[in-house]
Amino acid sequence: MLHSNISSTILYACCDSTSKVMGTALGPEIIRNKLKNNNIAHEIKVSVKDKKSSFDYCKQIERIAELNNIKLTIGGEHLITFPILVAMARKISKLKLVIFDAHHDAYPYPISTHYSLFYHVWLELKLPMFFIGTRYEVERSFGSISILDWQDIESQSTRWSFEKICNFIDNSPFYLSIDLDVLNPSQFKAVSAPVPGGLSIKKCITLVEEILKLNPVGADIVEYNPLRDGHDLEMLEKIMPILSNLYQWSLNGG
Repeated sequence: MLHSNISSTILYACCDSTSKVMGTALGPEIIRNKLKNNNIAHEIKVSVKDKKSSFDYCKQIERIAELNNIKLTIGGEHLITFPILVAMARKISKLKLVIFDAHHDAYPYPISTHYSLFYHVWLELKLPMFFIGTRYEVERSFGSISILDWQDIESQSTRWSFEKICNFIDNSPFYLSIDLDVLNPSQFKAVSAPVPGGLSIKKCITLVEEILKLNPVGADIVEYNPLRDGHDLEMLEKIMPILSNLYQWSLNGG
């Protein structure tokens, strides 16, 4: 069943169909098994095991998001954020978007993919976006984008960075999207497209903690690639505080 009357739902989106490097589709199930405890959450799982068109599976996820209150989504590739926002923007006015990502994912490409989704968010949904830690080919985005530089975040206090984020949100409803390649690959390498530099795990944990206190309308965390992790899942262990905070926040209803 796609429809639920339960107040909030966790979506596991096992998709990497538009990615050049495979593996992120395996991440949600591994994360799910790691997170499970005595809490019972309403869950939906979407799997795309072939090169199904991005249009088809975006429509599938959009329909799920229309019929359910998707509080937390665990990917999978970053494209899964787009159909959730399409559904959410119909329900919530003046929605804003806070994005942790090494890449802007806003290349002006006519088809929605994991590297053009935020171009389509801008083109089709007109949502204001604030990027955190973005550092790769920024000049090739669709236009001028607002970025909180990772070097400033690392050199300044958490309070300084948090105030910048709060100034952008300005008491509006907002959605939080976290691509794990925002992290410095010297600390976290289990992603498909690592970029030198980036946030420390410690700083990211603290910032996400503070942002969740502002009660976003929804959140996702994407791009964990277990094929780039070790057999002991050492990288996954490093980010468990982020995942656990998101999971508990979603269970508590935000």
